[in-house]
Amino acid sequence: MIVATVGHVDHGKTALVKALTGVDTDRLPEEKARGLSIELGFAYRETRSGRSLGFIDVPGHERLVHTMLAGVAGIHHALVVVAADDGPMPQTLEHLAILSLLGIGSASVVVTKVDRVDASRTGEVAARMRTMLPGAPLFEVDALRGDGIDALSAHLDALADAWTPPPARGRFRLAVDRCFTLSGAGVVVTGTVFAGTVRPGDSVLVCPGGLRARVRGLRAHDREAGQGSAGARCALNLAGEEVNRDRIRRGDWIVAEPLAAPTSRLDASFRFLKDCALRGGERVHVHLGAKQAAGRFFVLNEGLIQLSLDEPVGALWGDRFVVRDWQARRTMGGGMVIDPFAPARGRSRPERLAALQAMSRPDAAEALRALLEALPDGVDLERFAVARNLTAGELEQQFGAADMIRVGPTGFAERQWASLRERIIAGVERWHREHPDSWGPDDAQLRALAGAHPPREMLAACVRALLDESRLQRRGNRLHAPQHRPVLSTQQLALWERVEPLLAAGGTRPPSVGHLAAALGTTPKEIEAFLAHAAELGFVLRVAGNRFYPPEGIAALARAAGDLARRHDDGLFSAAEFRDRTGIGRNITIEVLEFLDRSGVTQRVGERRRLVRPPEEVFSDASVSTG
Repeated sequence: MIVATVGHVDHGKTALVKALTGVDTDRLPEEKARGLSIELGFAYRETRSGRSLGFIDVPGHERLVHTMLAGVAGIHHALVVVAADDGPMPQTLEHLAILSLLGIGSASVVVTKVDRVDASRTGEVAARMRTMLPGAPLFEVDALRGDGIDALSAHLDALADAWTPPPARGRFRLAVDRCFTLSGAGVVVTGTVFAGTVRPGDSVLVCPGGLRARVRGLRAHDREAGQGSAGARCALNLAGEEVNRDRIRRGDWIVAEPLAAPTSRLDASFRFLKDCALRGGERVHVHLGAKQAAGRFFVLNEGLIQLSLDEPVGALWGDRFVVRDWQARRTMGGGMVIDPFAPARGRSRPERLAALQAMSRPDAAEALRALLEALPDGVDLERFAVARNLTAGELEQQFGAADMIRVGPTGFAERQWASLRERIIAGVERWHREHPDSWGPDDAQLRALAGAHPPREMLAACVRALLDESRLQRRGNRLHAPQHRPVLSTQQLALWERVEPLLAAGGTRPPSVGHLAAALGTTPKEIEAFLAHAAELGFVLRVAGNRFYPPEGIAALARAAGDLARRHDDGLFSAAEFRDRTGIGRNITIEVLEFLDRSGVTQRVGERRRLVRPPEEVFSDASVSTG
């Protein structure tokens, strides 16, 4: 268990820790000279039953509240220290407010320096503290003489023995409050483990920054240990090519690799302290974990805010934070992170606020179910897992508890999925009624027909399912009902029956408009006009101005692009490789690749291309008679 001593400056916090542990936590020469704690101090001792009890001594000066906030991140119990001669002072009150904002509800009151006043004054101060912290155990001590220390020590032992560490769920995450070097060991970071477990040999990352390191060794509560888990104070000896003390700072996080997702925009719940207010866009200081970051404060709705920070930080769902004014003189309020990956636009729209209400639910499975219903565009499951710090196994458990259809990294509510399927079928049938001479809509036209412009991934997945069930068929890049055949005029049908064999015979190198015109004894203008109309109906695909392909020809070329992409580890292929693979010549290669780019099959990356969607999702080589 980790205990912090909090309270006003010069109320005896450091002396109290020394009386409890025998350790003087003021280690800096300036602290010794001034008799004032400037930095965080740390001490440990064993309880009578052998459990470890850690102490963090935080500064009490009003100018060092930022250091105090770094110290109390992740503690389990607070000793609120009040001198009997002074009584509660401004930093006493501010520290109490901070504990409340951080959700630290376990506290005991220690009235110190009782030797300096009479019993009535001590009783007066004790009574005031009981009013401020009703129900909290209270102890009266003289840390220098030892009066009352045994009773306080026994109380802390009992708390530590009864304390249950938080479950070591999630991936490893430690908030860094110190970084230093030790001769013969190298870089050491210390902090509180917020989640997960770490062991020697584990690979970790510094967040933000992305510095990769290996855990060479560790100490938990100042003891050599084989692992460090949630709730423990740990010192990690880090090794790595680029690891040095200048690359890691207080406020950084040491995390398992999937959690290295720095962010500078957070949506959160928020509570103002009494008589405090902030304007939208006002500059503030944000304290999260051991980090202090500057940023701007925006109100979204009652009890909901967005923080736009000047620098990236490590933050996940459930992290508590405190906001102080821009002059760093007053604590304004605090809250809890709901969405660490908040959008910059539309942050106050009703649908966004509904999503935040869903995300705020404590139970991850319930939050996922509510979020699926609130987001018709689907839930990014990978981002949800990072925000909630879920391992792969934990995430699968949440999936099983949600009524969800998974499409790659995105989840959709089953109700919305079923609705989209029926809208697709209805849209295709509507197209057939309005365009009887066409094979059917292409993907862009279908997206408009389906209404509300569903996400492309969801639309593509629904279409795949309907194709597998034979409720739809694809010809080229057009979708149609299985029983549908285009109805052409007699003149159109006659010309198509002459053109189609010539195009099909050309395979992946169909004749140009000029060659078709010559073969059919007509003008290029007439053939181009006919093929342009045929492309609108879905009979052919217009690759370039005067280049038309039968669906099966483009499908074969798209498959060739897919084969090339899969041959390379990086998934990239060049135009020259595509030309050599297909044998279609340089000029036609460029035309075809640009058409595949426009169709969403490939994407240009510099001088090469990568596969974006499986070719069979976009093109079919089915050759179906017009009947």
